[in-house]
Amino acid sequence: MAPTKTNLTTGESDDVAGEIIKPEHIYRTLLHDIGVTADVTDMRVPAITALLTKSS
Repeated sequence: MAPTKTNLTTGESDDVAGEIIKPEHIYRTLLHDIGVTADVTDMRVPAITALLTKSS
């Protein structure tokens, strides 16, 4: 079983523009969820915005 490239915005499989999700993506997503949107940890990866939901 091989890693699948995933579109971080939609959460769907995307072999063209997707990224293989690594632990750094998860960490950045958790930081983004608590309001830390700058890359203060210098992870150099974006957050997985498909996992973030707005609470009402």
